[in-house]
Amino acid sequence: MRFLFLVFLPSLLLSQFQFQGSFRPLGMVNIKDGSEISLPFRIATLDVGYTFGNIDFIANSALETKWSDSDYFEPQLREAYLAYYPYWGELRVGKQIHSWGIADGNNPTDNINAYDYYYMFSPDTERKLGNLSLSANYYLEDWQLQAILIPEHIPNRIVIDEPNFPFSKTLEKLEAMNIKDVANPLEFGFSGSTTLGENDITISYFNGYDRGFSFAGTGFGYKNSQMVGFNLLGFWDELTYRCELAFFDTENASGDISAHYYQGVYQVEYTTNSDVLFNFQFINQTVFSTKGSTINANGDIEPLTKDNFLPGMGTPFAMFSNQSILFSTKYNYLDDALELSAIAFVNLDDTEYMLGGIVNYTMTDNFKIESSITQFIGDDGIFASLEESFSHIKFGVKYSY
Repeated sequence: MRFLFLVFLPSLLLSQFQFQGSFRPLGMVNIKDGSEISLPFRIATLDVGYTFGNIDFIANSALETKWSDSDYFEPQLREAYLAYYPYWGELRVGKQIHSWGIADGNNPTDNINAYDYYYMFSPDTERKLGNLSLSANYYLEDWQLQAILIPEHIPNRIVIDEPNFPFSKTLEKLEAMNIKDVANPLEFGFSGSTTLGENDITISYFNGYDRGFSFAGTGFGYKNSQMVGFNLLGFWDELTYRCELAFFDTENASGDISAHYYQGVYQVEYTTNSDVLFNFQFINQTVFSTKGSTINANGDIEPLTKDNFLPGMGTPFAMFSNQSILFSTKYNYLDDALELSAIAFVNLDDTEYMLGGIVNYTMTDNFKIESSITQFIGDDGIFASLEESFSHIKFGVKYSY
């Protein structure tokens, strides 16, 4: 034993341990009446990493709490995986959050991880749920190839019994649905990325199960969906353009309920000489064909059509509209200490709007004041209910260490 310790002692001395985290209390109030909107949020995070030779151990955790419930403290292990770096690429195993998309925020080709609907309006990986997976990256000349294997199906985390959230479902109703788990939950995907001229392109394929449940014939469950995707990133003068296309083939286990649909995101970015960033997205969904039946809001069975079909994979914004545009702008003042952002989302189907603004001020290297405002405007669609119950002001502070 002493001999083994002496052999490995030099490697242990050269190993590295890193950690970082944040403490981030925040609050939300309704714009209309000033009432508190109390939802779970991550008040603290801790990310640790340990490097030993060409092996990394990564763990990302968070603590979730809720102001209206003093007993609510939910620790979350968001990621915990081992990464090995051989000469040919990278191998990861454990609980991971993957990113396949190329557009900002709305990614129809990024279906490896489920979404946490409590954080639907949060950026990037903050709204994703980690899953147990095996990932391998192989570098072959100008190509980067990736394969992902997922042994367990993880559905979206939906909002339950939250009167302050418009998409909340009651536990009683969910229990009455008797949602069935996936019998054979193995999922897998492949992707290949390369550079063609001044463009980065990615082709991908994923075979898995819907992250959102739906009527599956004899009850509710998760249909199998296959996705073929194409991503493009390039530059033209001062413009940056991004494109994501995803084609889906989904059906239940018996094959009597199915649909074929497409989702696309087209994005253009432009940064002015004064470093003002403008970002424009067009988000589109087209349902090509449907077969079978579904259940409407009244609980009645009706034919599944292009109008009442809801996707179980793809970008969450497809739930709101088949066609929408997203415009945002961002600028930093005072040597990047003051960040100003504005956003506008337009549902072209029902002419509804989401307008928002962000003001963040970094007082020191590790202390930031954060504030935002979100206003929904609608007449008869989904945004009409959001306008009354979820238009809000958010304020908080973030201490990083």
